[in-house]
Amino acid sequence: GNESVIKILDYYGGVPVNLIDTNAFENHVDLRMITLGRYVSGIGSYAFHGCYNLNTVVITDSVVSIGMGAFYACSSLTNIVFEGTVEECQNCL
Repeated sequence: GNESVIKILDYYGGVPVNLIDTNAFENHVDLRMITLGRYVSGIGSYAFHGCYNLNTVVITDSVVSIGMGAFYACSSLTNIVFEGTVEECQNCL
């Protein structure tokens, strides 16, 4: 789709959403803001790679791992809100 603001749901089909998979939103150029659900604990590698209009990310306190290059080539990303402590973020930007 061409949504510019996305809120990841806490549940999908009655199951907690706990992972943003590898390449999930890659090259989603319309994306400007994303807020993760309260059960997301991991963001996969290159999950938001190439989202060059993405400027705001809200990372909830449930996130403990962010994969390599998760926000690579997000040249407009200027506002990252960490609501908790990310334990692993190796080359994620």
